[in-house]
Amino acid sequence: MDPLSPLAEQAARTFKARAEQVGGDRILEFRVFGSMARGEAHAGSDLDIFVMVDQRDPNLDQAIIEAACSVEEEFGFPFLVAPRIMAQAHFEELVRRERLLARDILNEGIPL
Repeated sequence: MDPLSPLAEQAARTFKARAEQVGGDRILEFRVFGSMARGEAHAGSDLDIFVMVDQRDPNLDQAIIEAACSVEEEFGFPFLVAPRIMAQAHFEELVRRERLLARDILNEGIPL
């Protein structure tokens, strides 16, 4: 996880642990992507985290978002923890259609 600052890496790993507590086996993958993953972060950059789930569920989505908010609060809000929750089938469709978001997640994403 070289491009991430120690604080961003710690926040990402804390988020992953909390999201796994609420999502369990329904969460299939986590990847940090975006400016922080590319090493291009600046003041105001978000910590973008791709969260692949088996299928979307409003209750699970809310629990994952609440996990992100708790990490922001615990770390003193140095950046927004921005989960991008996506069902596996939807992500696979984006990959098949060669969408930029899917390509960015695959190419620059840092697995957690």
